[in-house]
Amino acid sequence: MTYNDADIEEDMAPLAEPAQDLNIGFGFSSSFATSKKEKKKRPQVLKRIRFHDMVYKVPYMSNFKNICKIRPNKSLAEDYTPIFLGHAQLYVLAEKWDVKPLKALVLSKLHAILYEYKPYEARYRDIIKLIRYTYKHTPCRKRMDPLRELVT
Repeated sequence: MTYNDADIEEDMAPLAEPAQDLNIGFGFSSSFATSKKEKKKRPQVLKRIRFHDMVYKVPYMSNFKNICKIRPNKSLAEDYTPIFLGHAQLYVLAEKWDVKPLKALVLSKLHAILYEYKPYEARYRDIIKLIRYTYKHTPCRKRMDPLRELVT
């Protein structure tokens, strides 16, 4: 199934505001809402960035741009699971020890690999293993982990 920009905009449209609390007398109201002072505003819906527009700035990367070229997969027989999981494992290590330049480098390289990767139907399990590993080994926070954001 493919999506166009209109579908994405429609999916990301802000939710409608809840109906006004109607006071019907005798201390009862039409909803279980709290007082107006206690009501919180809904957070704004975040716009999702297109995959090819994601940018990961890597310090000192300009010195090494041509060292590691990304090679796209060319056949169904190529198993990219070790490549995907190797990058994800390195990211988890960098996250654990808070090595920010390494995290940025891993995200940059994994993004480039995923961008060039041709998803053959029989090779979807490579991506699924990457997503499962990512969600199992990265923390669930208010703000989505950058690796989770990249793979979803």
